[in-house]
Amino acid sequence: MARHTPTDDGQNDARRRRRLRRLSWWVVAVLLVTLASGAPSCLFKKKPAAPEVVPQGPVRLVFLPANIAADSAEMRWLSLAVPVLMGKLATVSTDLDPVPLWQSMPIAVENAGAARVINPELASYVASRMGARWAATGDLAPAKNGFTLIVDFIPVNTASYAYRYQKAVSTSSLESNVRQAMDEFIRYRVPKPAVSKESKARMDIGLLQQIAEIVDSDYGWFVPAAPGKGDGIAAAVSRSDSKFARLIFSPTLYPVVGAPPPAPQTTRPTPMLPPPPPESQKPPDTSAVAPSSTVPAEQPATLPAQAQAASAEPAERSGC
Repeated sequence: MARHTPTDDGQNDARRRRRLRRLSWWVVAVLLVTLASGAPSCLFKKKPAAPEVVPQGPVRLVFLPANIAADSAEMRWLSLAVPVLMGKLATVSTDLDPVPLWQSMPIAVENAGAARVINPELASYVASRMGARWAATGDLAPAKNGFTLIVDFIPVNTASYAYRYQKAVSTSSLESNVRQAMDEFIRYRVPKPAVSKESKARMDIGLLQQIAEIVDSDYGWFVPAAPGKGDGIAAAVSRSDSKFARLIFSPTLYPVVGAPPPAPQTTRPTPMLPPPPPESQKPPDTSAVAPSSTVPAEQPATLPAQAQAASAEPAERSGC
């Protein structure tokens, strides 16, 4: 029968420690392989720097007529009322830089063809010609209780819209829906849009129709062109809203809207006078002895006898 000795316990403990050391090395190796193969790559890569925030200025965009599904007198002026309203609303937003309608309409007339259809390619082309980043156009189709309004916002150099607003509206609610479309586009495009403090009073429907018909007559969108027949309306709009008038009416056809606004009167500040010099630096006061520069001193015609004798005495002494 084998006997157990303390030496056997020491050998067993040494073997146990060697096994534990080998096991620990295997555990460390397995953990390293697991981390290298399954850990997220971001743990081993340097995080990229945060993108620099570039200040963004106003969005420059072009407003174009809406396409109509039915050729009627009402749909014609509504087609041109859409860009007129968008121009009106853009004048009170600091986030938008609208292109004047009288600049974009000739290019649209030249390229829209006889059907007067504006597709995304044409809208993008007009925007690029005007140096704008976006174009806004739309579609009008008859509906049960009015018509369906679609407003598309198209980026330059693209062939599709990036943002669309669509709703069934009536003639009386056209302006409020165009305003809603513009507000949604500003929030879509500008991270922190400015809040306009201008009045949101609605434009008179009769005046809106007259402006739309003048635009049609000036550029011949639906009717034969007969430019320059809206002097009275242009003058009235210019008196009430000169910024909006300059956006719709050509200053060449209507000089009344081309006059720049008067410059604000500013009062120049009074220049500050230098402090008086100290007493030690003041020039001596010679006003008591110096004659006036404007009034010459009077010279006597003849010297008195005593003065002649006094002046002759030094002369005689100098001759001795």
